[in-house]
Amino acid sequence: MLAPAMILVAAQASHLTLFEIALVIGLLIGIFGHIIKSRALIITGILLIGAVSAYFSFVLQPGGH
Repeated sequence: MLAPAMILVAAQASHLTLFEIALVIGLLIGIFGHIIKSRALIITGILLIGAVSAYFSFVLQPGGH
């Protein structure tokens, strides 16, 4: 399908690829959790997105001092 090709293009275009892929995976887990009405999957998706965002913001501090 088209999604793997888009991920491959993103991987070659940016150094932030791991974070982007992790955020997309978290989003897909959350969406799938909503579709099958699984609170565990919804929370897992939210926590994955939050953890990746916090790590990127506080640990790597892009552009910060």
